[in-house]
Amino acid sequence: MKNKTKSAIAIFINIFILLWKSSKFYFIGMIVANVIYGVLLAGQMIVWKKIIDAVQAGIIADMILGIITYMMISIIQNAVDQASQYYKINLSNHTNKYITNKILEKTKNISLMQYGNAKLHDKIKKANEESSGRTMNLLYSTGMLIKGISIFVSTALILISFSVPVMIICLITSIPMLLLGMKIAIKQYEIYNERFENMRFIEHIKNLLTKYENIKEVKVYKVTNYFIKYIEPTISLF
Repeated sequence: MKNKTKSAIAIFINIFILLWKSSKFYFIGMIVANVIYGVLLAGQMIVWKKIIDAVQAGIIADMILGIITYMMISIIQNAVDQASQYYKINLSNHTNKYITNKILEKTKNISLMQYGNAKLHDKIKKANEESSGRTMNLLYSTGMLIKGISIFVSTALILISFSVPVMIICLITSIPMLLLGMKIAIKQYEIYNERFENMRFIEHIKNLLTKYENIKEVKVYKVTNYFIKYIEPTISLF
């Protein structure tokens, strides 16, 4: 578990480095937008408390002011969320471009003999075909992580001002969920890596049976059923 945790931390560090190299401007913009969003969410908690206090005290003016403030924060929060999406989409485009350039640079120096290595071919295919979809997932996860840290820190500072013991209890109770989330993420990544070669094989067979230039041979030799039965055990693993 310790090694897996270190591996997960190393992956996150590499992700941040990748995003930074792809576009410093959009990466910083996404971070700032998510941090502001988290701070505003904590601010809403404070305003909501003041609204409740005003209602209990029967001070109508403070209650109305609190509601207006809450609505203004919500509007700003929505604008910040839209800005975050804008930075995220542009960062995704820059990241895909950066990854594509790196792939082409690497493949340029790979010999034909090296291309016969299945593991190397898997790595190239992963980077080439999975980059677009994975980049958006990666950015979504990174954004959620930054936003979560921002919310956690802001909320912790608010709780400290009210009660230190309550803040400590909240911190302790959140640790198991954090560890569980990390464990699930690591397991998903391991399963994806273990199954990738089989996924690539299935994709190759599918292309072989459906490409126009192969259709005549497939029909003449009637091999479709054979390949379906051949890959069925592999498909059942997913």
